[in-house]
Amino acid sequence: MNPIVEINQPVQVIAIFSQETLASGGQHTIAKPLKIRWNNQIINITQLGLHHIVRHGATVCHIFNVSDGVNDYSLEFDSLRLTWKLLSVIDGGSL
Repeated sequence: MNPIVEINQPVQVIAIFSQETLASGGQHTIAKPLKIRWNNQIINITQLGLHHIVRHGATVCHIFNVSDGVNDYSLEFDSLRLTWKLLSVIDGGSL
Protein backbone atom coordinates (compact mmCIF):
# COMPACT_ATOMS: atom_id res chain seq x y z
CA MET A 1 0.00 0.00 0.00
CA ASN A 2 1.43 3.37 -1.05
CA PRO A 3 1.21 5.88 1.84
CA ILE A 4 1.51 8.84 -0.58
CA VAL A 5 -1.84 10.36 -1.59
CA GLU A 6 -1.56 12.43 -4.79
CA ILE A 7 -3.54 15.69 -4.48
CA ASN A 8 -2.39 18.17 -7.20
CA GLN A 9 -4.74 20.96 -6.10
CA PRO A 10 -4.19 24.71 -5.78
CA VAL A 11 -3.91 25.85 -2.16
CA GLN A 12 -3.37 29.09 -0.30
CA VAL A 13 -0.10 29.36 1.61
CA ILE A 14 1.25 31.86 4.08
CA ALA A 15 5.02 31.99 3.67
CA ILE A 16 7.96 34.14 4.70
CA PHE A 17 10.45 35.26 2.08
CA SER A 18 13.62 36.76 3.55
CA GLN A 19 17.17 37.68 2.55
CA GLU A 20 20.13 35.90 4.09
CA THR A 21 23.75 36.96 3.76
CA LEU A 22 26.06 34.20 2.56
CA ALA A 23 29.59 33.65 3.88
CA SER A 24 30.84 34.97 0.52
CA GLY A 25 29.03 38.26 1.17
CA GLY A 26 26.30 37.68 -1.42
CA GLN A 27 22.58 37.57 -0.75
CA HIS A 28 20.28 34.53 -0.90
CA THR A 29 16.48 34.55 -0.68
CA ILE A 30 14.95 31.99 1.66
CA ALA A 31 11.30 30.92 1.51
CA LYS A 32 9.54 29.18 4.38
CA PRO A 33 5.89 28.05 4.19
CA LEU A 34 4.10 28.59 7.51
CA LYS A 35 0.44 27.67 6.91
CA ILE A 36 -1.61 25.93 4.23
CA ARG A 37 -5.33 26.40 3.59
CA TRP A 38 -6.71 23.21 2.02
CA ASN A 39 -10.29 21.88 2.03
CA ASN A 40 -11.42 24.77 4.29
CA GLN A 41 -8.84 23.66 6.85
CA ILE A 42 -5.77 25.52 8.13
CA ILE A 43 -2.63 23.38 8.44
CA ASN A 44 0.16 24.83 10.61
CA ILE A 45 3.60 23.87 9.34
CA THR A 46 5.94 22.87 12.16
CA GLN A 47 8.84 21.37 10.19
CA LEU A 48 10.51 22.27 6.92
CA GLY A 49 12.15 19.30 5.23
CA LEU A 50 13.83 19.21 1.85
CA HIS A 51 13.55 22.00 -0.71
CA HIS A 52 14.50 21.59 -4.35
CA ILE A 53 13.92 23.29 -7.70
CA VAL A 54 12.35 21.77 -10.81
CA ARG A 55 11.74 23.25 -14.25
CA HIS A 56 8.59 22.85 -16.30
CA GLY A 57 9.78 24.34 -19.59
CA ALA A 58 10.74 27.94 -18.82
CA THR A 59 8.90 27.91 -15.48
CA VAL A 60 10.94 27.44 -12.31
CA CYS A 61 9.06 25.73 -9.48
CA HIS A 62 10.19 25.25 -5.90
CA ILE A 63 9.19 22.01 -4.18
CA PHE A 64 8.94 22.06 -0.37
CA ASN A 65 8.51 18.98 1.81
CA VAL A 66 6.89 20.09 5.06
CA SER A 67 5.14 18.58 8.06
CA ASP A 68 2.53 19.61 10.59
CA GLY A 69 3.92 17.07 13.07
CA VAL A 70 1.30 14.50 12.06
CA ASN A 71 1.26 14.40 8.25
CA ASP A 72 3.83 15.28 5.60
CA TYR A 73 3.00 17.49 2.62
CA SER A 74 4.69 18.23 -0.68
CA LEU A 75 4.09 21.80 -1.91
CA GLU A 76 4.99 23.36 -5.24
CA PHE A 77 5.54 27.12 -5.62
CA ASP A 78 5.34 28.32 -9.24
CA SER A 79 7.70 31.32 -9.37
CA LEU A 80 6.25 32.56 -12.68
CA ARG A 81 2.56 32.56 -11.73
CA LEU A 82 3.23 33.03 -7.98
CA THR A 83 0.86 30.20 -7.12
CA TRP A 84 1.01 27.24 -4.73
CA LYS A 85 -0.12 23.66 -5.31
CA LEU A 86 -0.41 20.80 -2.85
CA LEU A 87 1.17 17.89 -4.69
CA SER A 88 0.77 15.10 -2.15
CA VAL A 89 0.12 14.11 1.45
CA ILE A 90 1.64 11.28 3.48
CA ASP A 91 -0.80 10.43 6.27
CA GLY A 92 1.06 9.93 9.52
CA GLY A 93 4.35 10.67 7.80
CA SER A 94 7.46 11.81 9.55
CA LEU A 95 10.09 13.97 7.89
